[in-house]
Amino acid sequence: TKTYNKDVEGTGWDDGLYNYRDTGGGLDFRMNELGFGEADGTLKLGAQYYKRRYPNYDSLLSITGLDSFRGYNKEKNEKDYHGVIARAGYDWVKVSGFSWGAEYSILYKKLDDKKVIDKDGMPSSKDQRDYLQSLDLKCWYMLDIDGGLKLGLDLNDSINKSNQDYYEKVGPGLFDFEYTHDFYDYDSYRITPNVSYTFALFPLTTSLSYAYQKTDYDHRRAKYSNGAYKTDKHWETQEEINLGFRYDLFEDWSLFAQWQWIDMKSNNDDERVYKYDYTVNNYSVGVSYKY
Repeated sequence: TKTYNKDVEGTGWDDGLYNYRDTGGGLDFRMNELGFGEADGTLKLGAQYYKRRYPNYDSLLSITGLDSFRGYNKEKNEKDYHGVIARAGYDWVKVSGFSWGAEYSILYKKLDDKKVIDKDGMPSSKDQRDYLQSLDLKCWYMLDIDGGLKLGLDLNDSINKSNQDYYEKVGPGLFDFEYTHDFYDYDSYRITPNVSYTFALFPLTTSLSYAYQKTDYDHRRAKYSNGAYKTDKHWETQEEINLGFRYDLFEDWSLFAQWQWIDMKSNNDDERVYKYDYTVNNYSVGVSYKY
């Protein structure tokens, strides 16, 4: 695999700060006819390795030269990493009636240069390591009601573990600093009921889904608008509505239109650098070809 990703805020492919390049490969295994009764059971296994590189990103410490203050001149490419993904899943599908599927995946990230921050706010000798585990469960029911009616429910739980800590100044005093261990650890769950209907008289499919997601950080505390810490742990919620239409022109070609509404909320009131509460509307129109 080879991936070129362009930062939407960048002016081009060669100067966007968060442009990245992936190089890697993977192996997928799939075995069908593992169901029973009228169902088709499918076992899916996969593994992937990739190297992600940010060619235009240099750390602030390396630009100022401060990363060499204690001999840790190693963080110039602090975002570059090696990634390994392993996944396993099973689908149990029927033409009509009840079907379900499940998939588990784990992503291991070995960062090249990024060091773990110690209690003094300095890079330690430990390299940053991240683990993201995800479990997806989905079920749906197909009904033949003058067409095809599909009622579904998708569930997801993701757990992120990182040994990276965080150190920041929180007040005007000489010793007003805050140290948070395992700053990026979180548990996130998402629930998505959905429905779609395909008309019998003409090839139009409409779909509607609502998703609610909440992310709870294990050790990170929320802040007031002035940057002072609250006693509550930091949490974020996301609500999402998707409304879509697809019209099949031929066997492989179709037209589609979609509206997506996203509403983000958080108990972190400090938005001097990053905005936590916002609403987004996305509109998409296009042509699809399957082969």
